[in-house]
Parts: sequence; C-alpha cells; structure tokens
Amino acid sequence: MENREAGMVTVEVALGIVSVLIILLLALGALSAGAQYISLRSASHDIAVLAARGESEEALRTRELPPRAKLYLQRAEDHVNVVVRAQATGPLRALGITMEASTSVDLEPGVLGT
Repeated sequence: MENREAGMVTVEVALGIVSVLIILLLALGALSAGAQYISLRSASHDIAVLAARGESEEALRTRELPPRAKLYLQRAEDHVNVVVRAQATGPLRALGITMEASTSVDLEPGVLGT
C-alpha cells in the first residue's frame, strides 16, 4: 500500500510544478503586455501631439516606433487620430495577439486638417 501512495505523491508534486509554471508564464505574459502597451501608448501620444502641431505625415512616419509596430494616421478637419499597432511580444506572441494604442488630439489653432 505504501508504494501506491508514494506514486500518488509524485503525481501531485508533478501537477503542482506544472501549475506553478503555467501561472508564472501567464504573469510574465501580463507584465510583457503591460510594458508593450505603455510603449505603444507613448508612441501614439507623441506622434498625435506632433501631428496636431502641424508636422508633415512624412516627418511623422520617420519617428521611432516600438519594434515591429505600424503607424496609422488619420487627419480630420479639427482633430488627428493616431493608432500604433504591433504583434504582442513575449509569451503572448504565440497566441497571435495584436496590441494597439490610439490617441485622438484636437488640432492646434492655425493648423489645417484635411
């Protein structure tokens, strides 16, 4: 009877270790996603403010973006919308998640929209 119980303990320990690893992987993914979102949000805000001040679209597209990020810029009559989008990094990349941050800013007085 003791050998049978020893085998059960081994299985329980193995399941416990796997559970802890999964939780750590999820926590690492959440931290990675949070850091990436902050980076995307910062880039979208900076570019939106420059666009609202009248920077040309060509100049805005040369701005440094987070790795593998794409810039989407839309000017309207009285405001500008900026979206910065990138594939998730870290553990969430395997899930194919796309991260996105957007900013909308009113144009500065004297700056013409489209």
